[in-house]
Amino acid sequence: MSSNKPPLPVLSGAMPHHLDHLAPFAWLKQTHLWVEDPAIGEMAKRYYPDVPLIQKPFDIVEAASLSDIIVVSTKAAPAELKAIATTLGLTGCKFAFLPHGQSDKGLADPLMRSIEHADIAYLYGALQHQRLTEFGSIKTIGHIEFVGNYRKAYYEAHRASLDAITYEEVFSSFKNDHPTYLYAPTWSNDSLIKHAKPLIEALPDQVNLIIKLHPLIEKIHPAYAYLIQSYDQARGNIRVIDSFPLIYPLLARIDGYIGDESAIGYDFLHFDKPMFFLTDDDLPLYECGVKVSDVPNLIKSLSSPQKAFSSLRAHRAALAWSYLT
Repeated sequence: MSSNKPPLPVLSGAMPHHLDHLAPFAWLKQTHLWVEDPAIGEMAKRYYPDVPLIQKPFDIVEAASLSDIIVVSTKAAPAELKAIATTLGLTGCKFAFLPHGQSDKGLADPLMRSIEHADIAYLYGALQHQRLTEFGSIKTIGHIEFVGNYRKAYYEAHRASLDAITYEEVFSSFKNDHPTYLYAPTWSNDSLIKHAKPLIEALPDQVNLIIKLHPLIEKIHPAYAYLIQSYDQARGNIRVIDSFPLIYPLLARIDGYIGDESAIGYDFLHFDKPMFFLTDDDLPLYECGVKVSDVPNLIKSLSSPQKAFSSLRAHRAALAWSYLT
């Protein structure tokens, strides 16, 4: 879809987990990022300093004067914004959806259907296209553009500076250079509540653990989020992070990933390192690592070799991130 102006990504409200998607997209398209929340604006300046910002309350009329395409990562937002634009007579403006992650949650997510009203959908690759086709939504989306793994490309283009800031803010607090694992469960199930505290208590001294809290956890389960945050640096081998947006610099440095249906699991496929899934469910991604039902079995499995999964990871990554031809 041609336009004389680059698309304008908009991060509306306090949604920090959208920043690592919209900011690299702005870099990809050589355009501004519109941010409403002052705290997220400061995060954008620190972690994505080469992305020009517009930081103020969103104004759809002003946005339409800057670009013909407004890009959001909230599923229902394109349809909502389109209705507002129609009321205001902004008939020349298109509204686009940019996914904030690739995960298997979309297999049963009714909100995915809401993007069928988008004028444009920016998709990573074949897997998202396949799922939207299965939903029947692909027929009503105005235009599809494939963007591949632009977040990985952003990391690779800024590797030195992003690695440095990630070491400074996350890894430098570890007292020893032990194998380091990232535990990053999603917000939409009870994985964190069920497993985080037992994992902290059972963690061997010879293992470092980073727990990445999804920003929505604090809104949905505030008391438990505060409990887990209290463990941050209480021992020399535990870090709890909740406002650190960068994903690929974390994944590049860790020795293994512990998770569930979180989109970070798909991001980690590229590194072909050990993957552990604390779950009893069956999803396609879980074929790419070791599935365990509880913390004791996880601890026993941490040192298990996983070379047998390399070809499965490569296949799944190619499906997720490759363009359709």
